[in-house]
Amino acid sequence: MRKPIFPYLYCVITFELFVYLFELYLNWRQYKKFCENETPKEIEHLVTQKEFKKSQSHNKDKMEFKMLQDYLGILANVVWQIFRLPVWLWAFSAEICIAVGLNPEDDSLRTLAFLGFLHIFDVLSSLPWSLYETFVISERHGFNKQTIGQDQQQIDLQTYRIFVKDQVKTFLLVVFFGSIFIYLILGIIEWGGENFYYYVFVFLVVFYLVMLQIFPNFIQPLFNKYSELPQGELREKIEALAKRLNFPLQKLYLVDQSSRSAHSNAYFYGFGKNKRIVLYDTLQKQCNNDEIVAILGHELGHWSKMHTIQQLLITWVQFFVMFFLLSFIINNEDIYISFGFDRKSADQFSKDQGYGNLLAQALIKIHVENASNMNPDKQQVPFIENLFSYANYHHHHPILIERLKAMNYDRSFKVKGSKKNKKQNANKQKR
Repeated sequence: MRKPIFPYLYCVITFELFVYLFELYLNWRQYKKFCENETPKEIEHLVTQKEFKKSQSHNKDKMEFKMLQDYLGILANVVWQIFRLPVWLWAFSAEICIAVGLNPEDDSLRTLAFLGFLHIFDVLSSLPWSLYETFVISERHGFNKQTIGQDQQQIDLQTYRIFVKDQVKTFLLVVFFGSIFIYLILGIIEWGGENFYYYVFVFLVVFYLVMLQIFPNFIQPLFNKYSELPQGELREKIEALAKRLNFPLQKLYLVDQSSRSAHSNAYFYGFGKNKRIVLYDTLQKQCNNDEIVAILGHELGHWSKMHTIQQLLITWVQFFVMFFLLSFIINNEDIYISFGFDRKSADQFSKDQGYGNLLAQALIKIHVENASNMNPDKQQVPFIENLFSYANYHHHHPILIERLKAMNYDRSFKVKGSKKNKKQNANKQKR
């Protein structure tokens, strides 16, 4: 494998380290604030010393946990890239495709296998962190409601069942929706050609809008119980607020968040005239009715000021820019080589399986039958060699001649004629 012209890999690692160090600097400054014991004068008349110390202790533990997690995370990420472990996983994904009877040359299927293994690794590596955060930090400060029992050292098995069920549900949902999403994205990129980013953008907008409906209505109820807020003073005040602001409230839900955590929240969702408000039951225990209405006044302020629409438009612009930029680098072989991926490695894999000459024969046939470009321009732009040429910019794979050379194609290997050649030979024999 040739060396890359530009060290993309080391630039990415350098950028990641810079971001990590910058965030570490900010976190460390905040950590020192969490170590202070005196209540700031600005809030000393609002909270007691005991409440302030409780907040400081909780946030200090969370920050220590986060800094350790970030440190091990960046270390693992650098090792992962320096030792080219994604390249090994990409090759392993091909072997798995073969083992289950799938075509390893199908980039979409192989990418799904690759990302599937990445997701499994991510879930397993993050599980200990989730366990510690839930059953140690949150429990220590009284926020975890998944631990039940008279003895603080005895954790009810039911609480672990809830945790495990949530993890399994999340994993299955990510696999299901993620597989569909990624497979469709890859298919659109392949089908869309040079301007694939337009089609991907349209798909992402539609997918995003669909998921905004599916997530709160079908996915969230898998984790929490949603029930209508009972008739009473609180409901009347919320409905009066919605009516005064012309907020099209259709449903008002109460969620059993207290079964998992003491944290509280309130939010709304929905399109057009189908708006719904959700309250955590923990909020009822922490605030009186007027305070809850005031919190919802803040939330509905986002709707009134069209903050939600603005955020949605910003997200869509980010989608478009991301895939537009991707269109400039997706065929840049130098980037793949810099990260350890050789686009000829798939051909080499087939050759290692004993199919080298047969693959070459098949490639020649496909180029002949499809009248594919067999003579693309390979002249690079001066001073930025291998970054831009017609072949590098437009072709997803190396050109035919390069692939045949890389496989050490044996010219003495008899290439059987294509269907066109067979017809031509048959016509010659008749003559």
